[in-house]
Amino acid sequence: MWLLLLGVVTVVGAYEVRRGWSFTHWLFSYEHGFSKRALVGEFWRSWGLPTSLQHFQWAGTCVLAVLVAVLAWAFLAPAWRFGGTHRGLWHFAAVALCCPATIANAAFDLGRFDQINMLLALGAVGAVAWRNSLLTAVVLVALMAVSILVHEAAFFMFLPGVLACWYWFYPSRATLARVLGAGGLLSLLMAAVWMRGHMSSLDFQTYTKLLTERHGAWVNADSVSVLFRNTVGANVEFTVRKAVSWRYVRDHIWMLLFLLVPLIVLFRPVWATARKQLPVSAKALLVAAFSGPLLLMAIGHDYFRWWAVALTNAMLTLAVFAWRYGRFRDALSSHFDSRRRTVWFVLAMFIAVGPLGITRAFERPIYNNGWVRLAQAVAGQSQPTPAPGATAVAGSSP
Repeated sequence: MWLLLLGVVTVVGAYEVRRGWSFTHWLFSYEHGFSKRALVGEFWRSWGLPTSLQHFQWAGTCVLAVLVAVLAWAFLAPAWRFGGTHRGLWHFAAVALCCPATIANAAFDLGRFDQINMLLALGAVGAVAWRNSLLTAVVLVALMAVSILVHEAAFFMFLPGVLACWYWFYPSRATLARVLGAGGLLSLLMAAVWMRGHMSSLDFQTYTKLLTERHGAWVNADSVSVLFRNTVGANVEFTVRKAVSWRYVRDHIWMLLFLLVPLIVLFRPVWATARKQLPVSAKALLVAAFSGPLLLMAIGHDYFRWWAVALTNAMLTLAVFAWRYGRFRDALSSHFDSRRRTVWFVLAMFIAVGPLGITRAFERPIYNNGWVRLAQAVAGQSQPTPAPGATAVAGSSP
């Protein structure tokens, strides 16, 4: 019950109904030719579904609800199964649930295609966990192909972890051949999306005007501009320039102090145990799942978005290890059970600082979180606040 309460506090405190940036992506379609990030909008258009901002927000909230439920189940599953004799697993689950990078950041980043892609990636993992066959290989490739068409960043954010997980489940030469084959096919798709996914039939001004006339003034021009960027060099130059600015250096310092240092303190002994007890394939899985999203830091300045996905992937991986490996489960439970005060201090700090953020660190601390705004609304004192997605800062990621 106390974990459920912590989860509700985390989600409601972070929940942000975004406008502009994320939901403009839902309007992209194949109406004017193939383009990247247009699969969701094409589905919406093909089925004749309403395209108002409110309908997109409701759809985004439904996706969020499913993702939160799946993540909560994954984090809590080891505790439910073994918590009677391994009480520390409940404390691990609490840290995973309340971490600013996991469900809190998902609630803050409503409407982002990353959430759809994480569900697709988890579906692919579930398929190969069920059976190692040609059929499941086809299902995995299909799901990950869809995720790349939804948003090409899935190639780095989720595909390395999915492929590493496949091999970890069934370590053999035959599986390795299938993994390499699937990776090769998906790399070709990624190359096609990267090279051919930029809109060429219309120019930026014309397409932005068309979307605005059809759907309203909430359409975000900076969000539309991603369809017309076709140079890696420009992205890298822009990202490097942002990375060395004081604002981003300062935000990384906050992330280090209020997120990474507490996690290092809690999980360093866990990593030491993993290095000693886990097989090479398991360690490769953890490294692939964590490092894949961080590769995007070179070409996109949504730094904290990449960190959030990397840390979520790592938490999911550790939860799976706790389910599968008895010795690792014993060590993880013992470690967290012996550091209850540290765990509760970290949980309180996580709730106070709020979600990790996207291009800024901790944009919704406890004094300006969802609970405060909900109380203001009930009291009739709510004032409209600019949505981060309505500004250029909220997303010029690749």
